[in-house]
Amino acid sequence: MSDSSTCRWFYITWWVAFLSTTYGKRKGQSPFRTGKQYSVSMDRFDRQLRLWGGLGHKCLAGAKVCLVTESCNEPLLLELQRHLLLAGVSRFMIFSHTERAVPNTDQEGGFAFINETEELESLNPQIHLEWNVFSWSELQQQSFRDVSVVLVLNCRKANCVPELTAKRQSSVVFPPVLLAGIDWPLAYSYLWLKEPHLVLSTNPEYAVPDLRLTEPWPELLRYMDSLDLTVLREDQLAEVPYPVILFKALQMTSRDDGIYPLLQNIDQCYLSRSSEGMNDPNFRQAKRSARQAINSVGNCRKRVSVLLARLQKNWLLQDWHSHLNMLIATLCKALALYLDMYQQIPLPGGDFPDMEAGTKPYNELRAIYSKKSLQDRQALKQILAQVGAYDFPEEVLEKFCENINHWTIIEPVAGVNDDLIPGIFCGTASDLNIHSKLFAKMSVNELPVVEKLLELIKGTHNNNANTDTGTNTPSNSFPGTAFLGGVLSQEVIKLVTHQYVPIDNTFIYDMLADESFTLKF
Repeated sequence: MSDSSTCRWFYITWWVAFLSTTYGKRKGQSPFRTGKQYSVSMDRFDRQLRLWGGLGHKCLAGAKVCLVTESCNEPLLLELQRHLLLAGVSRFMIFSHTERAVPNTDQEGGFAFINETEELESLNPQIHLEWNVFSWSELQQQSFRDVSVVLVLNCRKANCVPELTAKRQSSVVFPPVLLAGIDWPLAYSYLWLKEPHLVLSTNPEYAVPDLRLTEPWPELLRYMDSLDLTVLREDQLAEVPYPVILFKALQMTSRDDGIYPLLQNIDQCYLSRSSEGMNDPNFRQAKRSARQAINSVGNCRKRVSVLLARLQKNWLLQDWHSHLNMLIATLCKALALYLDMYQQIPLPGGDFPDMEAGTKPYNELRAIYSKKSLQDRQALKQILAQVGAYDFPEEVLEKFCENINHWTIIEPVAGVNDDLIPGIFCGTASDLNIHSKLFAKMSVNELPVVEKLLELIKGTHNNNANTDTGTNTPSNSFPGTAFLGGVLSQEVIKLVTHQYVPIDNTFIYDMLADESFTLKF
């Protein structure tokens, strides 16, 4: 083995040993203090920052979650809190049908999760756990003003949901409620909203870039006109960003010609100047993106206009339960004025795509888009000041403008008897005269699942006195609890961060058939 190979092998071996020692030890056993701190921060929070950003992480750190449960030993309570602790939620309010319990680790009984205090704290040692424990009789005395989300877990007593309904009806504002349970073989959840839930970013898996090639602003137009593809060598042409190729082809195409003439003009614009053009990645990227170049601007503007029209009646609300809802609604009011003023929406700041292009031309084009998006954001900020939002949070404004084409609204169920609909998830299911309405819009596949759910819930409540709610019952089976705990924690995080789209409004999972359904009751 040569000297260089020996050195390289020693380096790799040392590095693997270092990683194993630093990250492979249990808490408190790592000999590298700085390495341990790095591991904690990266393992736990780096992924969260990538998912939700600094704003979302801040929302989770400040959240307070209310958990309503019937049994002192409800496994779903522990499972849900475990997930939320890992995400950074530290404040909890718990209501139980049992007598009021005091958090402790020495006495037997009480809430199951309280006996696991040390284990839960070790999941996320960087936060300080806070909880307040109450009995159901104290529910009406709580304001719920500082609560982010309420979760009702496996509550089969008939009086729980009606009491929560009465409290919700008497309150001007109220947090989102998630009713959830496991009635073997079904696990289910229901999102119960009092006010619209505004999603700051839906984070779609595939986003069409908003390049504005059919409606260029002056600086972009000057840049495009300064490039003459006819004088470039083949190697220079191969480094041209694909929006430039699309723009040149669009200039040769009439607005009403459609996609096929545009594709032909791309070929004429590029292949006539490059004998190897068919193999150039930027040429293929231009062909793939041609349809988007025609439709993206109008589609984005139309989508935003529809959402603003849906939300307009809520702009006049003086009070919102969710502070972030209020901020987004204020942004939407300013956005409507911006749209009237400029006949366009702000250019997204984080929507510039990767390209098969040379570094220099790519950076030049990206700088033009970044400058425009910053100018548009400042213009929207000025309109915010005009509507009275002088000290609007910059991080919320930036996040909204980055995702201007990817926000949406989840609206409460409309109707006179909105507050009675969750009755299908409690003991009054057989008394509600709503089954015909529920079944009317369901498909052939959905109807049997919903009928099965109603029968299971009805049977559970009718036999409630003889039902064992201990940890070994099918309703509290480990697979169902683990699955539903993961689903509910995911929905709580969506509601708290206002990112990603919550399930609207009912989710049912059949554990035997391994099938899931989302329904709108």
